[in-house]
Amino acid sequence: MKRNFPVAGVLVAMAVLSGCGQADRANTHLGSMDDTSKSMLEELKKTQKTFDAAAKQVEAIATALTAIKDMGLDVMNLMKTAFAKKPPGGTDDIGAVLGESLQPAIQTEEANEI
Repeated sequence: MKRNFPVAGVLVAMAVLSGCGQADRANTHLGSMDDTSKSMLEELKKTQKTFDAAAKQVEAIATALTAIKDMGLDVMNLMKTAFAKKPPGGTDDIGAVLGESLQPAIQTEEANEI
């Protein structure tokens, strides 16, 4: 019986050493996983900042496009009010096409001649 005790002690010591080695390797793996997760978090923060900047640029582009559309509508409305429909029948009177009458211009010229 005395002979089995040292063998059992050696087996226990080997098991403890083996467990310590596995714990050390596990600790090393956990440390590298922690480093990887920290670097991934930094990359995610950088990506979030990039996406925030891109979202602001898209918003500015959308605002500019809306302003251009509104300006185009204003130009169309100005053109509609500035240019009257062509009178029925043929005419060479540009004032009639523009919705202006030549009568006030003629009266003004006559007033200047007097």
